[in-house]
Amino acid sequence: SSDVCSSDLAELIKDPLSGTVSTTPLENNFSTKAPHAAIYDMTTGELIFAKGLTDKIYPASTTKLLTALYALTIADLDDVCTIGDELNKVASDASTVKLKKKEKYTIEQLMYGMLLSSGNDAAYSIATFCGRKAAGNMSLDVDSALALFMACANEYGRQIGMLNSHFTVPDGYHDDEHYTTVYDMLVLSKAVLQNATIVEITSTYKYVFTDLSGNLREYVNRNALVVPDGQYYYPNVIGLKTGMTSAAGNCLIAAVRSDDDHIIVTMVFGLDSKSTNVRYTESIKLLDYALGK
Repeated sequence: SSDVCSSDLAELIKDPLSGTVSTTPLENNFSTKAPHAAIYDMTTGELIFAKGLTDKIYPASTTKLLTALYALTIADLDDVCTIGDELNKVASDASTVKLKKKEKYTIEQLMYGMLLSSGNDAAYSIATFCGRKAAGNMSLDVDSALALFMACANEYGRQIGMLNSHFTVPDGYHDDEHYTTVYDMLVLSKAVLQNATIVEITSTYKYVFTDLSGNLREYVNRNALVVPDGQYYYPNVIGLKTGMTSAAGNCLIAAVRSDDDHIIVTMVFGLDSKSTNVRYTESIKLLDYALGK
C-alpha cells in the first residue's frame, strides 16, 4: 500500500528526538504518579524527564492525534464528508459527538469533533473518508477504506520515526493489538506541533458552528487545561489530547508555549482510570517542573 499511502514527507522530522534519550530524571527529587511519563522541550530537543519511555502502553484517545495528522495529508479542510455506515463500527459505550447517517460535515468540522469532544464517530468518519480518497474510490466499502487508512497511518507513523507502535483503529478504543510507547508519542507530538491546523484546533476551548444541514452545533474541549476559569486551566496551553480506557488508564498529552517561546510537551499514561483529575494534577506538576515554577 506504500504507493497509495504516498504523502509529502518534506516537512517531517529527520531526527525524531534529537537530544539525549535518558530514562533518568535530572533531579531525583522529582517524581510523578504516572507509570509512564515524559517532559520534552521541543525547541531545544532536550528530554527533561522520562519514565517508562519505551514500555508498551495503550494510547486510548491520544490515538486521534495520528488520525488527524495523517488525515490532513489526504483530505482538505473543506472536503465534504457524508456520514454513513462507518458509525456501525463505533462501540456502544464510546464517546461520540452524535453524528447521524446522511448528515454532511466538512473535514474541519469533524476534526473539531474528534479532537475537542473526542468523538469516536468523528474519528471513524474521517478515517473512512480519507481511506476512500487515498484509494481514489469514494464508494469503497467501509471495511476496505478503514483497513487502507490504518495501514497508511501506521506507515506514516514509521516514516516520522514511531518505532514501536501499531494502531488498529482510528479512535483508540481498546484493542490488545493497538499499542505504542511514550517515546513514539513524543515523536508524534513533535510532528503534530508542527501542524498549525491541529495546534489551532487543540488549543480551542469551544467550537460553535452550523453544520452543512443547517444545525447549530457546539463542541467543548475535554482537556481541562484549556478551559478558561476552570480549576485546571494552564496559561499558554496549546493542546493536545486526553485519553482514557480501563486498560490505558487516564492519559494526557499537554503542550505549552513558555514565556521564552519554547514549546514544552508533557505526557502521562496509565494513571488511575477512576479519577480524571489526576491526569491534570500530574500534568501540571510536569509542566511546572519544566518551566521552573
